[in-house]
Amino acid sequence: MTWVGTIVGMISGKSIITSCVFTFGKLLSSSLSSRGPLLAEATRISVPGRAERKELHCHSYSLWSCRGGETETGDNEKKISSSSSDTGNDGKRNPRISLPIGSLTYQISVGSEQGYRSYMEDEFFVSTDGDFAAVFDGHGGRAVSRYLRKNLYANIQAFLPLSILEKQDEQQIVDNKNVVIDKETERLNIEKNQKDNLIHSNVSTSQVRPRNPTINDYESALESALEKVDSEILKISHWSFQGSTCCCVWFHEERDDNESSTRRTIVAANVGDSRAVLCRNNKAWDLSRDHKPNDPTEKARIEGLGGSVIWCGETDELGKPIEDRGIFRVNGNLALSRAIGDRSERPHVTAEPEIISVPIEEGDQFVIIATDGLWDVMDSGDAVNHVKFLLDAGISRGKVATQMAVEALRRGTYDNVTVVIIWMDPT
Repeated sequence: MTWVGTIVGMISGKSIITSCVFTFGKLLSSSLSSRGPLLAEATRISVPGRAERKELHCHSYSLWSCRGGETETGDNEKKISSSSSDTGNDGKRNPRISLPIGSLTYQISVGSEQGYRSYMEDEFFVSTDGDFAAVFDGHGGRAVSRYLRKNLYANIQAFLPLSILEKQDEQQIVDNKNVVIDKETERLNIEKNQKDNLIHSNVSTSQVRPRNPTINDYESALESALEKVDSEILKISHWSFQGSTCCCVWFHEERDDNESSTRRTIVAANVGDSRAVLCRNNKAWDLSRDHKPNDPTEKARIEGLGGSVIWCGETDELGKPIEDRGIFRVNGNLALSRAIGDRSERPHVTAEPEIISVPIEEGDQFVIIATDGLWDVMDSGDAVNHVKFLLDAGISRGKVATQMAVEALRRGTYDNVTVVIIWMDPT
């Protein structure tokens, strides 16, 4: 009877285990249902190989920035102090040397979405003064775009005073080109005047008084900073096949001599196919030109250097490219004609920026700076109209950029999307 007892024990043990499993399953099911449908849905396991849309909001920002003070923010909007610091994707503050700024406040909102891709190569930078913003779209990795986010603005701030001093020296040379000055005599006269308390009537202070930066100073600082960061990136050998676009906007302010009014100017610099667009009187005005290999100017430059522009995609029966079924590439590789980095593609791919300046007029409302993830599914007019649509629908300014990035994904872009909007109209 020993074996009979053993079997009965095994059966009863199995029943106990089954009962425990059944009871635990009921408790788990009850727990999930009590947590609501969203949390219950989140516990499901994805089936490998199943075609699913990637999470849209895995890389999203809503940012408020200003010049001259803090602004009130709405729900889910970060308040950025206007101290001497700057903000990028990581939200960290980086100390910098700041020059005196104007009195106008610029509000900036940012939206960034990783989208369908399994990696994020877009970066952005916003100065907490609100007068400078940039987007960077990396390729081959995010190392170069991250480097630009961390180092470009610091170099701009370093080169701006140098540009001012250089222009002052040039002006002094021009002013004194026909005058021969005896330095020793001048020194003796200064010492004599100091003793007689007459220094103020004989020594001009115009040579030592720093002047305010001009638009040319801004352009020179931008060009020098971009050249510097590009040269530093090219020195890093394991980044030879990596690069990034760069599109930035900088606001210049200059008061009249009597300080009764302020002239404001947009200075925009672009390298690559990210884009800046101004909304003026409800219409879109491009502040940059997309640097695509098939652009006539870019194609002529590339072929003049011995390179080629090749269509990579489907063609019709006549051998002509089918639009939206491929892309033009430099030497069959890079889909950009200009970029920071990409040492392996030099000299056919250049880092030379295009810089323009546009006076700000009445009726200028906002500037959109975005990576090509947005421009792949919207043209400049579409983007301006959609911003106005969101505002009319009651979306707060701080959330418009995020909504723009989400809309780009809804329209079918497969690229990362980063949108920065600078609000110029205080109303």
